[in-house]
Amino acid sequence: MSGLVVALGGLVVAEVLRRVAGPSSAVGASRWLSDWFATRLTSDRGRLVVVLASVDSRLPGRGNCYRRVLAETLLSSEAARDQICLGMNTSGRRRIGHAWFLSRPDDDSSGHETVFTL
Repeated sequence: MSGLVVALGGLVVAEVLRRVAGPSSAVGASRWLSDWFATRLTSDRGRLVVVLASVDSRLPGRGNCYRRVLAETLLSSEAARDQICLGMNTSGRRRIGHAWFLSRPDDDSSGHETVFTL
């Protein structure tokens, strides 16, 4: 149960950062806060990823990859040391983007017109 509470708290802080700060500032704040927030409860990064995805998928507006990356950075000292990639596609009618860790690309991390690494 405590892992769910930690994940929810991290996602709430990540959502605030996502809404009020640009990517560089939000990632920097998440890394800085990880010194304070990262706990033994989140020492297993693999388990943290699963719990964050589960909780995030149930939040209003469905899951958000950028929010999950910020939360993972905030809650895991290992993730705080990892590089974060932000990919964007701006052509066409619908703008889309994706966030992922450089060390852990996924199915949605390829094919972006522009990729920024923080």
